[in-house]
Amino acid sequence: MRFNEKMIHIPENTIFFTKMAGTGNDFIVLDNREQKLTGEEADLFASLCRRRTAIGADGVVLVEKGEKAPVRMRYFNRDGSEAPMCANSARCTAYYAIHRGMVENPKFLLETQDGVHEVWVQDSLVKLRMAPPKDLRTNLGIVCHEGLTEVGFLNTGVPHFVLLTAPEADLNDIDIGTLGPYYRFHPIFEKGTNVNFVQVVKPDRIRVRTFERGVEEETLSCGTGCVASSLLLSRQLHSSSPMLVETRGGDLTVEFDPQWQEVYLIGEVTLVFEGWVYLDFIKI
Repeated sequence: MRFNEKMIHIPENTIFFTKMAGTGNDFIVLDNREQKLTGEEADLFASLCRRRTAIGADGVVLVEKGEKAPVRMRYFNRDGSEAPMCANSARCTAYYAIHRGMVENPKFLLETQDGVHEVWVQDSLVKLRMAPPKDLRTNLGIVCHEGLTEVGFLNTGVPHFVLLTAPEADLNDIDIGTLGPYYRFHPIFEKGTNVNFVQVVKPDRIRVRTFERGVEEETLSCGTGCVASSLLLSRQLHSSSPMLVETRGGDLTVEFDPQWQEVYLIGEVTLVFEGWVYLDFIKI
């Protein structure tokens, strides 16, 4: 069931929102088809994302009418900064577009800052075609902590650095809150990077934990990070598609061709709740 705002009295100075999650990566989704928000409201977005004293989320999504596709999304990190791509929020946006009646065909095009993506929505399962990855770098020479080895760097819409745990290590034991910032702000990455810690379960199955740039802490899953980790590990392990990725928020599947020109992220999304937030109570 969806809210019909026309049937309910809308309080003044409020914003209607939808809270969504893609394998634990949670977002505040705002219908911006009337362009009431410009994208310059960084302080507002950061305030809405605060846990406990606001809605709380890893980021904010503005859903708009696209110029190159029926639907366009703009993504803002928890700190209010805009990012060119967030794969989990793109999957949530695809579901949202169906839920809100913006499109009827479950297969459609979604516009983001990093290009136009094909999406498929089947109930709560959403498949997203990624833009071909770029900026592959290996052997960066970064001094890693004990029990970690460098896999490489890859841009899957946003930058990602991938580290591999020792075979005998337990990924759950890694203090990502402490180790993450060391790599996230490493001087070799001029604009910073997201950081992924990976454990190999089998050649076609990995576990991933991600310290996200712009959130500045670990999230329960990161779609672009899972894609980067899957592609880099498949290269190292000589694995073929698909790669199953275990995250703290749930499982994702990454499909890819040998040349990485057709890459897909597949997983469940959840519409958590909808409502209005009183802006008078949000301290910006």
